[in-house]
Amino acid sequence: KRVPRVSLQSRPNQVPTFARMMDGTVPWRCLVPADAVAFIIGKGGANIRETAETSGCRVTISKEGETPSTLADKIISFNGLVDQKEHAASMVLRKLRQMQGVSDHEPGVFVIIVPQVSAP
Repeated sequence: KRVPRVSLQSRPNQVPTFARMMDGTVPWRCLVPADAVAFIIGKGGANIRETAETSGCRVTISKEGETPSTLADKIISFNGLVDQKEHAASMVLRKLRQMQGVSDHEPGVFVIIVPQVSAP
């Protein structure tokens, strides 16, 4: 029997999860306090636009109703290649530390959301 070939390019939503993880397309997600969102976005979206343009990463923040009602925090998603996500996440973390008046050498908490398919 001959197995039909399927082009993954023509069906991008059907790329196996492992393959997406290997090429860096699995988004990174983290939690941020809801009261920090305005600071991360900046006036007229300036901060988040700068983060996206500088890193080359697509950065989105969950809107009202997109998170569980029991979650007071917002979810930031980073989409791009690994180095782009690292750069964007570090820029967001720097903004959070700046807002909270915490230096880079002080301990802090940064919550990363790991998809179940990525967990060992």
